[in-house]
Parts: sequence; C-alpha cells; structure tokens
Amino acid sequence: MRASESSQPAHPAVNWSTLTSGPGDALVCVTCPICCGAVMRPAKEVRWRIMHGKFSGLCSRDGRTQVNQMRATAPPSHPAVDWVSLEAGRTGSKVRVVCPHCHVARMVETGHVLAQLRGGTFTGRCFRDRLIGKPRSSSPERPIHPAVDWTDTVVVDERNGGRRSKVRVKCPACEAVRLHEPARLIPRILAGVFDPHCRRHRGVAKAAMARQRNDFEEDRPHG
Repeated sequence: MRASESSQPAHPAVNWSTLTSGPGDALVCVTCPICCGAVMRPAKEVRWRIMHGKFSGLCSRDGRTQVNQMRATAPPSHPAVDWVSLEAGRTGSKVRVVCPHCHVARMVETGHVLAQLRGGTFTGRCFRDRLIGKPRSSSPERPIHPAVDWTDTVVVDERNGGRRSKVRVKCPACEAVRLHEPARLIPRILAGVFDPHCRRHRGVAKAAMARQRNDFEEDRPHG
C-alpha cells in the first residue's frame, strides 16, 4: 500500500489505489455495495463524507431505491423533519429539516438524521442555533436563587457566528436586568459568592453588609 493510500479514510466501497492525479479535481473509484457498479467520483467530496460518517457508496439508482423503501417503512416522526421532502442524490438521500428556533430550512443527510433520532439526540437545530438551551456536560444542577429565574432566558448572538441562551438576572435593589451564561453562573451560586446586585448597587449592598457585621460585633457581649 502506498503512503497516499494509507493516509486516506477507509471505506469498503472506495478503492483509494485508483486515485487519479493531474489537472482538475482528483477522482477515486467507488463501487456500489448493492449493484457492484463502479464509478469515478470526486475524491475530495468522498473523503469529507467518509470522515463525517455521511458516505454510503450507493449509486444513484440504488440511492433512489433506498429512499422509496424508507418512505414505505414510515421513518420516526419529528416536528422538525419533513419526510415528504425525502429525495435521492448522487451522494445519498437527504431530507428537509427546519430549525425550531430560526425556522430556516435545510437539506440534511438522511442517515445522519435517522442515527440521531434513534439515539435520542436529534434537535433539528441548525449550526448557528445548536447551543441554544444546551447545558455544558460539566454543568451541575441549577440551584435555586431568589434573583434568578432559570426559565427566563434570551437568545444572544456570539462572536463566532453562533447563538446561545442566557438567563436574565434582576438586581434586587432596582430590578435592572443583565444577562448571565448559566455555565458560569451556577458555580458562583453554589459557592455562595454570587452577588445579584447591578454595578450601581453592588457597592451599596457591600457597605450595608459591612455595617451589619460591625453592628453585630458591637452588640455582641465581650469578656
């Protein structure tokens, strides 16, 4: 096996020893696992789909057959998936998915959708909205705090083009609202170091607490 072959992602339908080189896009031979028909396909696209688990190797005819079979077997329902839109393509079947947040429709590989539906991880969210309402894996349970309502959230744009949900926190002195990321807010509440006051009243609250401690020290009997 040549070094160029060993560095390619393995797939039973792809023969990387047939990889072409020269002007234009490189091609590689793909053999359909059903009809055993061979065809040259763009190597860059084949490589990307294998690495992302979205390559079946099916030819156009067998891809359409698979689509018809899936339509006949009633795939699992989901409000974000329109199975009526199921269509076959040169690289596999796709289905229309509508993001539940921005309501933008896109065509997604059917195998990817089915795998997540069966695994219970499918949300239908687009790439931009994928983090909305999703807690970090290391985040503990959300503790109760009088200034925090965990159901009162807002979606904000991030610098990387994505979007994330943040929780609103009201200042107990003036009810001014500011936004906090739950993953950073939870540890501070659990550690007892979270101050819900806004910047304007934070110093006032600290001064009041200091006076209370001083009054307590003065009233406490000594001796």
